[in-house]
Amino acid sequence: MAEANPLLEEDFLDENAVYVVFYQENIAFLKKVFLHQVPDELKREIGRSYYGSSLDDSKWRAVVEELGIDHNTIDGIECKSKSFGVPPLYVALSGCLQCVASLGDVIEVFIKKKKYNLLRLLKPFVEGMLLRRDNGDRITYEPRATAPNFVFHEVYTSEINPNVNKQMMV
Repeated sequence: MAEANPLLEEDFLDENAVYVVFYQENIAFLKKVFLHQVPDELKREIGRSYYGSSLDDSKWRAVVEELGIDHNTIDGIECKSKSFGVPPLYVALSGCLQCVASLGDVIEVFIKKKKYNLLRLLKPFVEGMLLRRDNGDRITYEPRATAPNFVFHEVYTSEINPNVNKQMMV
């Protein structure tokens, strides 16, 4: 059996340290970036990469709990994940965590959990945001506006056709 090359292991550890330093230097900016600004496909890839493709692995719960999500919501995330066949961390990142956590918060948890593969995965996106910031492009820091039970079609048609309002009252 061949032994691992210690030089290669040191290079890998040095690369991980570079990622950690990069994120720590930019954490103030990343704390202003809401999760809805992260592309959906990137969130899906993070969910897949966190612990592989197993939907039954419950280790993702520790990440979500650290970000302030309660047990009832975690059970809902797990149920939705199994129903739709998507990774639970993706469901959390694209759902309830958008209101509670920033990209910087999520990255801090990944650093704490030593998930360097996810830091590597996020780096091109973060570099792109930093480049936009440095070029003076406008980056919005507002959370996504939401309206509960809003149905665009009903509002739109009732404004155009006053008869719709009469039909709704009957």
